[in-house]
Amino acid sequence: MTPSPQFLVGHAPLDPVTDAEPIGDFDTGYTPAPRLTERPTGAWLEGDDPGERRFADLGPLELELGGRLPQVRLAYETWGQLNADRSNAVLLCHALTGDSHAAARDGQSGWWKDIVGPGLAIDTDRYYVVCPNVLGGCQGSTGPASPAPDGQPWGPRFPEITMRDMAAAEARLADLLGVERWALVAGASFGGCRTMEWAASFPERVGAFAVLVAGPASTAEHIAYAHLQNLAIRLDPRWRGGHYYDAEPDESGVSGPDAGLGLAREIAHLTYRCAPELAARFGRARSRPCIPRTATMVSLSKIMRFPRLLRISSPRLRPRKSRRLQPPGRALPFSHRAARHSARYSPNCDQSSPSTVPRASIITCPALPPACNHPV
Repeated sequence: MTPSPQFLVGHAPLDPVTDAEPIGDFDTGYTPAPRLTERPTGAWLEGDDPGERRFADLGPLELELGGRLPQVRLAYETWGQLNADRSNAVLLCHALTGDSHAAARDGQSGWWKDIVGPGLAIDTDRYYVVCPNVLGGCQGSTGPASPAPDGQPWGPRFPEITMRDMAAAEARLADLLGVERWALVAGASFGGCRTMEWAASFPERVGAFAVLVAGPASTAEHIAYAHLQNLAIRLDPRWRGGHYYDAEPDESGVSGPDAGLGLAREIAHLTYRCAPELAARFGRARSRPCIPRTATMVSLSKIMRFPRLLRISSPRLRPRKSRRLQPPGRALPFSHRAARHSARYSPNCDQSSPSTVPRASIITCPALPPACNHPV
C-alpha cells in the first residue's frame, strides 16, 4: 500500500493513487439506474424506483424572496428509532447534487455509508437519523423537475428559493416526524451551509451542529465560478431555455443539456481541488533530468561574454530538455465525473436557485446562542 498524497488529509492509503479515481464521489447515494432509452434529465421522476425513499407532503410554503409554492413534498430516509423523550434525532444535510441516500440498509452504498450505520460514528443503534432531499433538489423533493399546478414540470418557472426556505421546509418535516429538537445537525459543502442556516434560523431546535468544508458566506471567487457554471449550461443548445423535459433526442441521441451540465461539473471540480492535487494530476513533468550531474554550471555573465559556450557540441553543457504537459488522459477523471453527473442531476436545479449558494451568507445573522456553538 502506498500512502495517500498530502492533499488527501485523513484519507485511507490508496494502492495506487491513480488519476482514474483517487477520491470517491461522496455527494450522491443512489447510482443512476440503467435505462433502455436516454431521457433529458437525471432527476428522479414519478414512476421511477423510489429505492429506500419516503415522501412527506408538507402543504404550501411562503418563500423568503416572495412567491409561494402551493404544495411542497420532501423525499427523505431514516435510520434507527426515535427514543421515548425524542432526544436522539440527528439531521443530515447532503451536498448540492446529493440525495437522501446517506446509507443503504445493507451498508453497501450511500454517500456517508462509512459514517452512518450500526456502530459507526453516527450510530443508528443509538440515534434516529433523518436525511431529506433538499427543497429545490431533483431526487424526489419538490423542485424544477416536479409537476407545477398545470401538470407540466416547473422547469425555469420554479421560484427562486434560499437557504432559509430549505431550512423552513425541513423544519416542517421535523414537526411531522415528531422531532422538536435535533441532537445534532450535520452537513458538508452545500449541506454545511444548510447546517449553519438551521443553527441561525432555529437555534432552539439545534442541540449541536457539525459543519464540514463549508463557509459562512460566498466569496467573490465563488460567485464568479458559479456564474461560469450557469453560463455553461445556458449556452448548451439543448438547454432550450430550461424547457427540455419533453425534448426528443437529436442525431447524436442526446436530448438534454448534458454537455453544458458536464462542463459546469468540471468547472466545479476545479474549485474542489487544492493546488498540490491539481499539480499532481495536470502539472508539467520533465521527460528526463535537465542537466546531467557531471555537467559544469556556467554563469550567465560568462555566457554573455563567451557565446561559444552555448554550442550544442560542448560536452560540458547540455541543452535543457523541454518540459511537457501530462498526456490528455490525465484529465479523464473530470470528464468521467461530468458524464456521471449528467445521469443523476437536473440542470434547472442550478439555474432556479441563484440565491441559494452564490449569495449565501450566515454572517449577517444574529449571534448564535452558546448551546449551538460547540463543535461535534
